[in-house]
Amino acid sequence: MKIINQIFMTVVTVVVMYQVSLGQEKTPVKDFNAKWQLDADKTDFGDLPKQYVPTFLALTQTKDAFTIERKFVDLAEPTKQTLTLDGKPQESKDEGQEIVRTLALSENKKVLTVNTKIHVIPNDQDPFDITRIETYVLAEDGMTLMLTRTSIMPDGAKQTAKALYNKLK
Repeated sequence: MKIINQIFMTVVTVVVMYQVSLGQEKTPVKDFNAKWQLDADKTDFGDLPKQYVPTFLALTQTKDAFTIERKFVDLAEPTKQTLTLDGKPQESKDEGQEIVRTLALSENKKVLTVNTKIHVIPNDQDPFDITRIETYVLAEDGMTLMLTRTSIMPDGAKQTAKALYNKLK
């Protein structure tokens, strides 16, 4: 009887450990959840004007979505977007623009990518498109975040900046 109890307890332990490991895969990674301050000295603004690089980020992840709040030098109010982790495009309209965004989280949960297509409809010109790719890479220690922000202009020209952010305590 003692051997049967030991076998039973071993099986129960293995099943519980397996279920816990499955649950961990579905649990959101909390490392991105933080407020991040731009380190301008360690940022390569490249071809992108400095005012197009956020000076502050607040990232919040829930089970199904990410909320990204950005502050820019020339905007009085921060911008805020909530994007779902299901990969479905999210559409919005804003004064002469149609915007479609998608969000992807890498398998290792250390790289977050936001793809944005902006269809601009000016009053006195032909419409044009801008593509923006933002890649957020979390450092292994979780204390720094690298944002690579690339805009592809209507003529195909690329403007890229690589911004380093420090986690605020």
